[in-house]
Amino acid sequence: MGAYRLFVLAKTLAGARDSVGVSQVENLTREFISRRQFQRDKSAALRLGLFKTLERRNGDKVYLLASHEKAALLLGATKSSASTRCVISLEDLFGGRWQALAFTAWQKGSTRNGLLLVSQKKQEERTGIEPQMQRKYNRLCGVTSRRNYAVSNISASQLNGVREFGVRAAPFAFKDHGTGRSYIAWHLPSSRVVCADSSAVNTSNIDGSLISTNQNTSRKSGKLFLYNDISLTRVLRSCAPEQRDLYVFSHTSSSGAGIFTHFAI
Repeated sequence: MGAYRLFVLAKTLAGARDSVGVSQVENLTREFISRRQFQRDKSAALRLGLFKTLERRNGDKVYLLASHEKAALLLGATKSSASTRCVISLEDLFGGRWQALAFTAWQKGSTRNGLLLVSQKKQEERTGIEPQMQRKYNRLCGVTSRRNYAVSNISASQLNGVREFGVRAAPFAFKDHGTGRSYIAWHLPSSRVVCADSSAVNTSNIDGSLISTNQNTSRKSGKLFLYNDISLTRVLRSCAPEQRDLYVFSHTSSSGAGIFTHFAI
């Protein structure tokens, strides 16, 4: 929203201070948006409590700014990370895809840029952004997506029973061409990787706190997806007591999909 965009700009201009001159913010934004748009964004920011106007004894008008953490809560988040920031150029902040850049930066951080496989439905629970809009944002920012599948050690001959009584969504038969045998497999969330973007190198130094709207933290000391550079034995020791599944990356198929081997633990 425009109110938060204005707050991020004002916060950056203020630096370590908790206030910034009204004219300083307005003069800079006039290079990118109209005066009318500035007034609308300012009114919304004041209404939300992101900042308030104060007139000094010398007649100077300033904005008293909320902290990044308080701003996150005012905007409806249940949790905010002050240590995780998304950097965006001034031009992009006032450009048409600034919301897409903020979302994909959050997505990159929360999934370790595709290493943690998180469904778009789960991301909607955390951010309130619908999957259709997530896909639009990803297209705008050049995010690449790779399908992933899990392959079990259960013979495909038991597929009908698993479909009827199992908890996996849409299991199917996967043939291992190396052995000629078929096993039960199912879809995993796709890997979404944020490619290098020129706006990451930014002389304007505009940044904002990334927000999570999910009050439930991720699984503590439990690794669900394992890659070759991590010891399987060490991961099994660190798995959370309630964890029942572990996926170890196997290979990339000829179609470009990621194939994970499933272990029940």
